[in-house]
Amino acid sequence: MLSSGIFQEIDEKRVRRLRDTSAAVGRAYHDAVIKNDKRRGYEMAMIAATYFRRAAADSILLGEIYQSAELFGEAAQHYQNAGSPYAAYMGALAGRHMPDYSKRDLKPSAQSVYALLSGLGGEENSQSSARMLREELEEFRGRPVGVLAVPVDQYLDLFDAVQKTIHIDDASPTLLRNSLIPFLYTYSAALRRARRDKYHWSRLAMVFHPVEPDAVGIFVVVAARLAKAGIDLKTMLEDLPVDRETMAVIAYCVKNMIRSLKDGKERDEE
Repeated sequence: MLSSGIFQEIDEKRVRRLRDTSAAVGRAYHDAVIKNDKRRGYEMAMIAATYFRRAAADSILLGEIYQSAELFGEAAQHYQNAGSPYAAYMGALAGRHMPDYSKRDLKPSAQSVYALLSGLGGEENSQSSARMLREELEEFRGRPVGVLAVPVDQYLDLFDAVQKTIHIDDASPTLLRNSLIPFLYTYSAALRRARRDKYHWSRLAMVFHPVEPDAVGIFVVVAARLAKAGIDLKTMLEDLPVDRETMAVIAYCVKNMIRSLKDGKERDEE
């Protein structure tokens, strides 16, 4: 299991069974996608994607980072089949290049913030489309998204802060630190609430996952983009008023998931 005292109460064998079951269900729905009409195919793809995403999160909890990347990749493919902007986000966590969502003939929605954040790691020629998508998301500013119901405006503030930190030489890290604090606090509070229900926490029988991709994935995507500019996210997060256990989980996910993405890219280039 992931080396943090916060997860000692969770049954590791149960997590492994849940992971394997979720992956198996995802593959079953994957097969069903091919056999159904377009409408049912959409439903099947979304269900498959959800199960693969859950299995990927279980793999992170188990410390099996490379397997989590493969499962995030499966989730990305099915979200793409369903036309969901979440595909780009899952692809970013899997180290897969997904089609530029902002260039597709699809109406933006609050969920498009995931495509926006995943685009932080894109090449410069994709930045103009990312900026266009960012402007289109203004109309959804107050809309909550994801399992943690974080408002769209906080994602937009984070996107802006990353861009300024990267492209302005004398930019202060304060802006980026402040834009990350709402995500840190929301994730930390969700962990505390989940742990209070000891029965469901120990059995991992919750909608909220302890290493929820909506939460830890944001830090992975941001850290990967900052690393390209020679900036260490861990240094920026030091001394923030957040409990040590939450910070330890985030640090673990960032370090190991980025290493997995880097190794996967090197294998693809061989």
